[in-house]
Amino acid sequence: MGRHIVAASLALGMVAGCSWLTDFTSLSSGGPLPDGADAHIDGAAGAEAGASDAGVDADADADASGCARYPDASFCEDFEGQDPLAMPPWTQNEALDNRPTPRGTIVVGSDDAVSKPHLARFDVRNDHTNCEYLRLTRNFPGTFTHLEIHVALRSKDVGAYVWLNATPSPDLAFNVLIGLDSETQISATSQQYVGSAITQAGRDQANTATPWAGQWLDVTLDYVTTATENTVTVQIPGLRVLSYTLPATFVLKDPIVGFGPYCVTGSPSASVDDVAVFAIP
Repeated sequence: MGRHIVAASLALGMVAGCSWLTDFTSLSSGGPLPDGADAHIDGAAGAEAGASDAGVDADADADASGCARYPDASFCEDFEGQDPLAMPPWTQNEALDNRPTPRGTIVVGSDDAVSKPHLARFDVRNDHTNCEYLRLTRNFPGTFTHLEIHVALRSKDVGAYVWLNATPSPDLAFNVLIGLDSETQISATSQQYVGSAITQAGRDQANTATPWAGQWLDVTLDYVTTATENTVTVQIPGLRVLSYTLPATFVLKDPIVGFGPYCVTGSPSASVDDVAVFAIP
């Protein structure tokens, strides 16, 4: 499984021609998880069970694959279950949004998955010039000090494919985006939303040694809060760590994690496998 993962740089950012804006009102960020929401969670960890800061040791068993690599994760999906795209465990599947023209399709495929045999494949059908979204999202109600996200990601097209959003207060929201910006550039970017004003709050970027298109990227995103500042860190094995700080007011309240094309202007395709989230109070 791991032999298919290719080291490449990862960050949160903007792709040329797309502003990475989103309508937060379309995603519920509070309240209890629906009945059965823990059906695809491995282990008894998670926010509700008071998960420990165990994510850094999640890959200790090098022979494990899929969710077996992350036995203490708050949420894990390797797309091998009976209905891995169901809601729950996901909070929203944007391929199923009630729209006259569907955004595209999200299906379980078997095209060289990281943990065989299955993965999730996202195909956007964008027939206009505005940005389009096609994500699986999961809400984590509550306030957390540390959020650690693992995902295997593969795309042939530029775009942002990993998304974190939180709403510290009614008049403040922020996000973190992992963007594949150009043939060899990957970036990490945060935006803040204060009322109707949207501004960039942090960014880092790096170039890959070889083009990332069509290669599996083994991505780890860490968001750690302290009393004085918060730190965003993105790691891809073998490459420079991407990192920046955000104000202490950017707390992890009711975070939402999403995977799949975010505000893309074309019709890209992407694959995702082995999603794991550690939500630590």
